[in-house]
Amino acid sequence: MTALHQHVTQRQWLAELKLSIESRAGRTILAQSHHFGPLRIQKLLYPEGPQCAQALIIHPPGGIAAGDQLKIDVSVAPAADIQLTTPGATKWYRCQTAISEQDIQMTIGDNAYLEWLPQESIYFDGARTRQSISVNCHERGSTCGWEMTVLGRRQSGETFKQGRLRQSIKINRQGKLLWHERVALEGSDPLLKSVIGWRDRHVSATLWALGMAADDSLIEACRAINISGVMIGLTRMDNGLLLARTLAHDVESTHKAMTALWSCLRPALCGRAAMPPRIWAT
Repeated sequence: MTALHQHVTQRQWLAELKLSIESRAGRTILAQSHHFGPLRIQKLLYPEGPQCAQALIIHPPGGIAAGDQLKIDVSVAPAADIQLTTPGATKWYRCQTAISEQDIQMTIGDNAYLEWLPQESIYFDGARTRQSISVNCHERGSTCGWEMTVLGRRQSGETFKQGRLRQSIKINRQGKLLWHERVALEGSDPLLKSVIGWRDRHVSATLWALGMAADDSLIEACRAINISGVMIGLTRMDNGLLLARTLAHDVESTHKAMTALWSCLRPALCGRAAMPPRIWAT
């Protein structure tokens, strides 16, 4: 029993999901799946053939409330190839005192490929959250992932006036840190309106891609993407990591921008054209 298991109370959801993905006889399989609390993975699907699997990570409560702690650990063995997404937005509810937390760890072996493509995270006014994403990629592994952040429920007239958002994203290659970004936002933070911050937009997204030859033509193709109402910036780092960022007023256009960027990069990452998960269309 882990320390997380020992602190279960009736007022909070504590959940763990640990996945081991392997390749056997040319087929990507779910070799091991351990869960505690309300986190599950649905059966693997193979719309692109046996080598590439798709799966949904399910959090039945549908939202993360005060004191909730979620842990997801994904290990992709050499030669395995998997795409993970979620069936809907992750909702971070208002918290009075306790902090809501989510920790995601991903390890990608040599010649393995992992896509982490969750739907957006919506932070309700008054949410107090801490989220960490850590990607550890072996020397010949590849990965593409994103995080989409929505502050407040604008369709309900809600902005992010109160609360706290703490977010950390780390990308490592063979134990060496390539990039580490930390976000620290308070409700009504001046950075939300600043021209060097969110520019009065409430939807932000970050995409990372590692494990491809990002030549000038690929970079230019990404920079040519034009989605109405979305600001897109691209950074190619000397260590082989490619980053894309967006700012927008709405979630739908952000989805379009992220999907367009991913579709442009995917052939260089895994040699296949983009095939969006069917759940995105529902």
